[in-house]
Amino acid sequence: MPRPRADSRKIRQTLLEAAEKRLAKYGSSRISVTELAAECGMSQSNVYRFFPNKAALIAALADRWFVDIEAELRKAIDSADNWQTKLQQFVLVQLALKSSRFDQDPQLFRTYLALAEKHPEPVLLHVARLENMLTAILSAAFDRESLDAARTIFEDATQMFRDPFAIARLRPRCTPERARQVISMVTTELERRLEWAP
Repeated sequence: MPRPRADSRKIRQTLLEAAEKRLAKYGSSRISVTELAAECGMSQSNVYRFFPNKAALIAALADRWFVDIEAELRKAIDSADNWQTKLQQFVLVQLALKSSRFDQDPQLFRTYLALAEKHPEPVLLHVARLENMLTAILSAAFDRESLDAARTIFEDATQMFRDPFAIARLRPRCTPERARQVISMVTTELERRLEWAP
């Protein structure tokens, strides 16, 4: 009788959970495919089937963080009625998810930030997807000529509520109430620019 095939998705999930536990316990310096294999009682060759190198492992850990944020953002944005509400959700959902993760485990949060600095590629891809979301929201109100300026204004004004480095550094100031005040002010400015547009 043939042996049942192992569920690849489940094994991969188990490996990522074990890797995150190592991050929480030892920091970013003790994360490697070799040590992960020993931790999970697997051969290195088996782990290499899922993560051919450390960079692939780091990218997969980053994707675990990003996939939830992006899914929640899409859901909130899709359910909003107008571009102003979509902008608010774009900031508040990110703030809620990132500040919650920081509050649950500040050390693990900072460890992920340290990994992001050493391995920026997955972060840059995530940021590009977020920028595409923001561009799509603003495209509903602004023409191509004024779109870049509107996006820059909004990104600059709301950065501390979206950037995980800022949230880790300024957590007591990164509150939904303050975020709503800033979003309201910048949205008012963007609406004023639309009224002045020829």
